[in-house]
Amino acid sequence: MTIYINTERLIKEFAGDEEILAEMSDAFLVEIPQKLAKIGAAVAAKDAKNIEFSSHTLKGAVANFQAPLIKEICDTLEKQGRGNELADCDAHFISLTSMMDNFTVELIALIAKLKNGAS
Repeated sequence: MTIYINTERLIKEFAGDEEILAEMSDAFLVEIPQKLAKIGAAVAAKDAKNIEFSSHTLKGAVANFQAPLIKEICDTLEKQGRGNELADCDAHFISLTSMMDNFTVELIALIAKLKNGAS
């Protein structure tokens, strides 16, 4: 059972095209550190506009992987950036980083299962 990825919904959405899902997943795993670094830099600089933009970008990406909890925290950061309400951004970014670490583990395990022909 996964916490961050709704695996059943994700596989259903790709309608049995596990190869494309695995390729997309591999590409996204490469992008995660860059996406988190952009959010982290914006949070550290208290750059509301880039917090909003970077969080929105990651939110869209994780939505493709059926990760509602991460999508929700990205949405929170995005709204904080948009409203220039940055008091809790540090804490939310720490939570996001932890969630993304766990998401990565789940996604790697899912890719391995897909590549071995199991879902």
